[in-house]
Amino acid sequence: MPVRGSLSWLTCPGTPWPADGRPGELREHVMTVNQATFREALAHVPTAVSVVTTVDVRGEPWGVTVGTLGSLSLAPPLVLFCLDRSSASHDVLTTSARFLINVLGDRQAEVAAWFSNRGGHGFDGHHTTVHGLPAISEALTRLLCVQNGLIRGGDHTIVIGSVENIEIGTGTPLVYYERGYRSLADPPAESVNPLARRVVRTVADAHNRR
Repeated sequence: MPVRGSLSWLTCPGTPWPADGRPGELREHVMTVNQATFREALAHVPTAVSVVTTVDVRGEPWGVTVGTLGSLSLAPPLVLFCLDRSSASHDVLTTSARFLINVLGDRQAEVAAWFSNRGGHGFDGHHTTVHGLPAISEALTRLLCVQNGLIRGGDHTIVIGSVENIEIGTGTPLVYYERGYRSLADPPAESVNPLARRVVRTVADAHNRR
């Protein structure tokens, strides 16, 4: 269900919060790091992979792959994810009152790639419905959210969701790391530094002992 009325943008504190407790304006930032270096650094940060789904004003299903899901607050339960403002699904997801976050398992790399390349139109024909919203079958975890706020950050929009319902499954999550979809149980890549290789091996060994 789309949000009625015009969009209201929250502001993100770029400086310490003022005494009255209101967030400050986002500061203009002078780029001192080139984009290639920035991308390379973040390629070494593993992230969970989710497909966020909703319906547009015509009731058509939409879904987009995101690698930016994060926990924001425990009380109240809030999560966030980021959307490229130039993406086809941006306006649909930022004006939807409700959305479903489907956290993918390590056997769903093709699902992640499919929704990443379809511009939001990843559903063909029949699809599973949960809480009245399109859903990804066999997702590890589902979070039903009501939109709580939007923050404009650079070329992305940060979408904040208030979690209304949770479904937790079993399995190993899919992660995005070094520009590829991977499992926590995958053998470590040789390009990873020795400390990281030991961490990945430890996680993989623990997974194999289950």
